[in-house]
Amino acid sequence: MSEQLKYIVSELGKEPFNKSYNLISFDSLASIQLLQILTDVLAEIDPKVRKAESSQMSVHDNHTRFKRNNKEGGKTRCNKQRKGKKEQQNNNDVT
Repeated sequence: MSEQLKYIVSELGKEPFNKSYNLISFDSLASIQLLQILTDVLAEIDPKVRKAESSQMSVHDNHTRFKRNNKEGGKTRCNKQRKGKKEQQNNNDVT
């Protein structure tokens, strides 16, 4: 496995990638970063991959943004809105 990592890091350091990874930095990359590197490599092989990636990245970005924006202290914003609507309905029922 280490020989494969050495080879990958070595090849990523060459043209056309010119990445400056070492074994430790490459091995510590997150899954999404490794996926991006794979996509970059595939895009060099077939430019159609880059076109497809741009449309898929917008989906990924939206999903990430949704997850980040909807988390508030363990409760989602949606749950808070539902709770507020229920309280409002209860208040209307009382009056």
